[in-house]
Amino acid sequence: MKIKVFLLKTEGLRCPDMKINLLSGVNPAHVSLIQMPNGTAKTTTLSLIRAAMNGEANK
Repeated sequence: MKIKVFLLKTEGLRCPDMKINLLSGVNPAHVSLIQMPNGTAKTTTLSLIRAAMNGEANK
């Protein structure tokens, strides 16, 4: 299974609203790393992706 994330957007959370486009540029990288401060939903985003992949999101 291959997952491709092209855009990360947050609104209305305790972190500032933001939009990160991972496809910007002429030749986008095959791997993108995002570093953000504490409290900006990194762990929550990973948990949501994990739940969507293993079926827990249906519960």
